[in-house]
Amino acid sequence: MSLINQWLADKRKYINYDDVISDVYREVEPSTGYFLQLIVANLIALTGLLTNSGPVIIGAMLISPLMSPILNVGFAFITADNFVWKKSLITIVISVTVTILFASTATYLSPLDDATSEIIARTKPNVYDLIVAFLSGIVGAHSICTKKNYLTIVPGVAIATAVIPPLSVTGYGIGVHNFDIAIGGFFLFFTNFVAIIISTCWVFFFYGFRPGLISKVDVSVKKRLVSLFIVLCLISVPLIYTLEKSIVEIKTKKEIHKILQEDFNKTRKSSIVSFTWKTGVDDKLEVNAVVNTVDYIKDVEVEKVVNRLKLYLKRDTDLYVEQIKVQPGGLKDEVKVISKTPFVLPVPQRHPADIVRQSREDILRILRDTLKDMEGIISPTRIIDFSVVLDAKYDGILLVVKSKSDKAFSDEELIFLERLLSNQLKLSVKLNIETEPFVQPLLFKRWDGTTSDETRSAIMALKDVYARDPGIKISVEAFPEHKNAIKQSRQRLEAVREILTAQCNIPADVIESKVSSQVLKMPTVRITVTSPQDRATITRSEKK
Repeated sequence: MSLINQWLADKRKYINYDDVISDVYREVEPSTGYFLQLIVANLIALTGLLTNSGPVIIGAMLISPLMSPILNVGFAFITADNFVWKKSLITIVISVTVTILFASTATYLSPLDDATSEIIARTKPNVYDLIVAFLSGIVGAHSICTKKNYLTIVPGVAIATAVIPPLSVTGYGIGVHNFDIAIGGFFLFFTNFVAIIISTCWVFFFYGFRPGLISKVDVSVKKRLVSLFIVLCLISVPLIYTLEKSIVEIKTKKEIHKILQEDFNKTRKSSIVSFTWKTGVDDKLEVNAVVNTVDYIKDVEVEKVVNRLKLYLKRDTDLYVEQIKVQPGGLKDEVKVISKTPFVLPVPQRHPADIVRQSREDILRILRDTLKDMEGIISPTRIIDFSVVLDAKYDGILLVVKSKSDKAFSDEELIFLERLLSNQLKLSVKLNIETEPFVQPLLFKRWDGTTSDETRSAIMALKDVYARDPGIKISVEAFPEHKNAIKQSRQRLEAVREILTAQCNIPADVIESKVSSQVLKMPTVRITVTSPQDRATITRSEKK
């Protein structure tokens, strides 16, 4: 012990306690420039988070002055200096409040509000974040005490601990009303904050700073350090849980990748391109894979892969495989065979352009007539456009139909319509129906119940729909922007109903309206057009 005490005494001889104390007191009072620098750093960090730019976020870390009052809290804690303690804590509380307030306001006003990977990365702190902050605090406090490499160490500490981006993420979460993100970001800041204070206390204690060094106080250093250690243990529990969860996710991803590679990576047959996975309802694993294949993989083979995933992962699993058929090797040159046929006089032929043009007109005319008949079956759906694809390897045609419909076609309905078209055209038809709503979701200004000219014009499209098919039903549902915006949502419903009844001549008993309990970021009204028969004509025709 005597050797250790001697070694500590030698180290402390180089510490100028008066200089360290005067530096702390010099920075304890925040200036206007401090808050201006803090706001600028916050807005730069938020910009980097929204644009997913790491270098911009690093720049904000270097500008942020928030590290100084945090280190001062550690100094005040170990020296029992109440003046520095109160001033530094007040500065931190004001700084945190201002940062979150500016970040949430800027996010609310910004057109960019998607949660980028840089934002998500700061919502799930783990024990490694605690360790990094602890080590960074040690280096920062050491540079304050020894004055060695201070100009190079402090920026590095600011980057390593990153106290400003988590607060910007907290403000972002509040701005987009995602409080899971807000809580995760603030928890990362609080983790860094506590770790820095703890490490700072240990360094100051190591270099001989004690209660009573500045003023006479009777405080137990051991009790203070023990209390910090207890706080550290309490914080570590959720951080260790988060780390364990992250490790499980990484192992799951590796296991999925390994199984997909073993089953789909077959030489000259198929190869896995990419995959994604997520946990669905009831902890069910949902895996989506993209596979390049020479010949389409059968459902039986895909089911075997699903069973392997369930066996190895010990979880209920769904697998969706998107297959992209590829051509093996290079294209072969066609060999022209010269047949020995008797010489005949050449017959005048039509120009290829004339043949293609006439064929195109004939095909489109026949398909228009056929689709017009089909439109009567799928009412109230309206066909707005179509295209036809001819494949040299396929005897039939691929028909792509664009339609106005608020309900997607089921597999059963598509199969029946394919049969109907095939019978009418006397050739095989593959049908793909793309749907778009009769009226796109109507967006309103926040806390405003009036309709714009653009909104009224969109609703007027239903006048022609009802005139052609009076048997339709119309459902109008309003989604508020806030749980307290129910009154505005009802005003929007009434405004939309007024246009439908007064200008579109649609009876009131055809229209059903309600205010949804779901809150969206932008106030929205959705109009859905349905048929009372619900395409029953198709079902009855198929049974016949």
